[in-house]
Amino acid sequence: MVWVASGIIVGTPKVMSQFVKDFRAARSELLAQNMMSTAQQILAALYSKKMKAQPSIGYSLYSCKEGQFGMYRSDRVYFCFGFKCKEAAEIRSVGNNGTVTKIPG
Repeated sequence: MVWVASGIIVGTPKVMSQFVKDFRAARSELLAQNMMSTAQQILAALYSKKMKAQPSIGYSLYSCKEGQFGMYRSDRVYFCFGFKCKEAAEIRSVGNNGTVTKIPG
């Protein structure tokens, strides 16, 4: 399983290696058809079920509740995973005195 969030992709080394192979196959297929765009469009095409190169790796989408992390509308879909990762890192960095170390950003 790979997690994708507006530029954030997280997975184990084995999973990421296969994900890169899937992505490159989709990119090559699109180039062979004289079609090319950004990585976001390649990912959309790869997981659209219309490509010969079908992904061998699944994905999870994350979205926040309206207002969570101060995000609303499409921001809560595009940027939620990054904020959840930041929050998890802050929770892991709780010092001996029990305070959470805030990570800038």
